[in-house]
Amino acid sequence: MGKLHYAVFEETTDYLTATVEAIAETLANATAEDYDATVFIDGLSRSLERAVGLSLRRSGAHVRKVRGLDEETMP
Repeated sequence: MGKLHYAVFEETTDYLTATVEAIAETLANATAEDYDATVFIDGLSRSLERAVGLSLRRSGAHVRKVRGLDEETMP
């Protein structure tokens, strides 16, 4: 069975930075050393996928790809 990880950020409206921080922290705490994660983020625009992937990699996360999801891409 899978696990759910979440983070709470107070007094911020910078959704993207908070999301990147939460994902990076989760990957750092919940994965083995050798991994390549595929990250799906609800509502992330295609134009931001590359920037988010770069931010995650700079934080030390091993990210293979980042994809945004919306109602059209979900089954």
